[in-house]
Amino acid sequence: LGSLSGLTGLYLYANSLSGTLPPEMGNMISLTHLSLSNNAFTGTMPPSVVNLKKLKYVYVNNNDFLGTVDHFCNSSDFERFYADCAMNDSLEKSKVECSCCTACCDENGYCV
Repeated sequence: LGSLSGLTGLYLYANSLSGTLPPEMGNMISLTHLSLSNNAFTGTMPPSVVNLKKLKYVYVNNNDFLGTVDHFCNSSDFERFYADCAMNDSLEKSKVECSCCTACCDENGYCV
């Protein structure tokens, strides 16, 4: 992924992908669209995503990320940013923290 610096869109929606995201993802500096929703990604968002300053559309909801996704918040203004930051009935707090999301999704995939 790190050598794809000219890529503008990465669409991996609903592909049964799992594991953590590599730090080299931050080298994809031309990305404007990032869709990772509905997979089984785990762990935390790599801090290197702070380099993705052209992002306008980010969908990282319906995964198993933990911690903060605020590394993305240093990007330009988002048109859409969806993450699992809604409070869940079965959890005492949300799965991820996001101060700049345009929609927060819960464990059932409902986003507001």
